[in-house]
Amino acid sequence: DFTAREVVSIGVSLASALNHMHLRKILHRNLSTTTVMVLEETGTPYIAEFSLVKNQNLADLSAVGVPQVVESLFTPESTGGKELDERTDIFLLGRLLFKVLTHRFTIGRVMAAKTDAAGLEQQRHPKFFDPSIPDEIDAVVHRCLSVDPASRPASAKELMQLLETAWEKASVRMALARMRDSVQDSNMAGAL
Repeated sequence: DFTAREVVSIGVSLASALNHMHLRKILHRNLSTTTVMVLEETGTPYIAEFSLVKNQNLADLSAVGVPQVVESLFTPESTGGKELDERTDIFLLGRLLFKVLTHRFTIGRVMAAKTDAAGLEQQRHPKFFDPSIPDEIDAVVHRCLSVDPASRPASAKELMQLLETAWEKASVRMALARMRDSVQDSNMAGAL
């Protein structure tokens, strides 16, 4: 299990890798818990599989005959027949972060089944499954999982910044809450 802080660190590192790829017009299209490895000793994530990458300026670089699930098939834009772009990878990274935070599959596969919009909206919030997830982190992951690609972070670089800012805000809020609780506990102890 990873802490929220570790998940944010993993997310920032992976967003940095995606940013590097996207600047070169390369889409990963298959980012998932099966294509990313995290070194146990250091917590450093690595994208470990590239058979489905696509250079937007060239022909498809996907490995021919690769017998695996293509995660980008389970994004809102793919089920609607729209062109995949960098925001597809952002959705996939959001789904990966969702899975690591909640230990559940997110709504990508459910989307293909066209469930009702209200249920879908609620399920894209990691806090729906784990109330201990900081609100700030929940909001960033939820935004990555937006059905409308235009509502997602515009770039992997923006996602890196959003995750870092979300963690800073969550850290301050949680520290202030601990301080408040400590003062209340000491006031109660003094009253006894």
